Amino acid sequence: MQTKAKIFISILSCLLLFSVILDGQTYRFKNYGIDSKIPNGFIYTLNQDNNGYLWIGSGNGLSKFDGFDFYNIEFPDSLPDRYPTSSLKDNDGNLWFGCNDGTVFFTENGNLKSVNLSNTRSISTMLCGPDGFIYVIPQSRSLFRINSKSPKEIKEYSKKLVKELKSGY
Repeated sequence: MQTKAKIFISILSCLLLFSVILDGQTYRFKNYGIDSKIPNGFIYTLNQDNNGYLWIGSGNGLSKFDGFDFYNIEFPDSLPDRYPTSSLKDNDGNLWFGCNDGTVFFTENGNLKSVNLSNTRSISTMLCGPDGFIYVIPQSRSLFRINSKSPKEIKEYSKKLVKELKSGY
């Protein structure tokens, strides 16, 4: 009987000793703030491209994060007060950004390109429909539909039509 007790105590001691040494599942998090070179503490939109980069729309503009560093991305016409307020990834993996000044941009082969949209209101929401079209909803009562395959094909829906659609719900 004493032999069994000694074996039990030895096994229990080994288990306790090794459990202190072992780390089970340790989750490691890193918080990013102004001190870690994030462009701005207020983030409006965040999206990930097919290469794993995070695209961050903040009050200071658009940035790309590679897991280590943040890189500022200039808009093609580089207006200083522009910042993204909405983003989405379409069915082909291209990122789309709607901005506070009503402009819309998309990525093509890693480059930002602008969409010729007749809008001056901040973009509230952007959606990718099942038909592959990008629907842009500014803070006014109009709605834009952009062909993601050919971004020059834009259709604007009038305020009256948008009101009729809203009243139908």
